[in-house]
Amino acid sequence: LGFAGGDRLLLPPLLIGAPVAEPQDSARQDIQRQASSFLAYLHDEEKMLIVLCRQLYQGQWDDMLQDLRDRLEGRPHVFEWGPLSPRLKTTIGEHIEIIHRLRKFEQEHKVNLAELINEKGHEQ
Repeated sequence: LGFAGGDRLLLPPLLIGAPVAEPQDSARQDIQRQASSFLAYLHDEEKMLIVLCRQLYQGQWDDMLQDLRDRLEGRPHVFEWGPLSPRLKTTIGEHIEIIHRLRKFEQEHKVNLAELINEKGHEQ
């Protein structure tokens, strides 16, 4: 195969010894770049939710969400934040919204953010 160029056929240059990335490797690298960009724009509070999910709920967003809902409804829960004040209710509601956004990103990009961030909330 080549490209017509006037009276002669132009062939693409050979890339001797150049590594050829497998499609899955290229896609995986693209996902890693997207996840890194996403993590770079997260606030510390959002990153801490990822760390807490990994530490307290073995990386299971559903378990963390249920625990937050249990906390709001006065049922037994894992993570105690002190008395349930109106401000804490608002904060928990905000955390639930953030978790939904984080989980959506993970599902759309088939990535686990908890595997990409260390205990201090920094990218690994």
